[in-house]
Amino acid sequence: KKQKKKNPMVVTKPKAPTPQAVSAKSVSAHVTMSQCDVLLWVIDIRNPAECFCENMFSELTSANKSVVFVLNKVDLVPKSVANQWYSVYSSKAPTFVLKSTEIILTECEQIISALKATLARFGGAKP
Repeated sequence: KKQKKKNPMVVTKPKAPTPQAVSAKSVSAHVTMSQCDVLLWVIDIRNPAECFCENMFSELTSANKSVVFVLNKVDLVPKSVANQWYSVYSSKAPTFVLKSTEIILTECEQIISALKATLARFGGAKP
């Protein structure tokens, strides 16, 4: 039999985790979120729905937590797809993009500057 190659653009639904695993991860996530002022949320642009939870985002914003999105691996999807997802996430919070093949220094510097500016609002690091 020939084995089919998996298409990296095809999204398959992951197996459902056990309730105990979900519960432990949920508690851990809530503890982490309660202790942070700024959350750097890295999203794999090849499958952003698996990396983003609208309910969690709503919880963060209602708790006055700042969120910065990083769309990762943008070079692995068509530019039009990357632009559409950038529009979606940048309407919610500051959003940056990174390529999988290289990390561009200026992009990292932009992320660091944005984080410093956000922290400065909370009396933390000065920009």
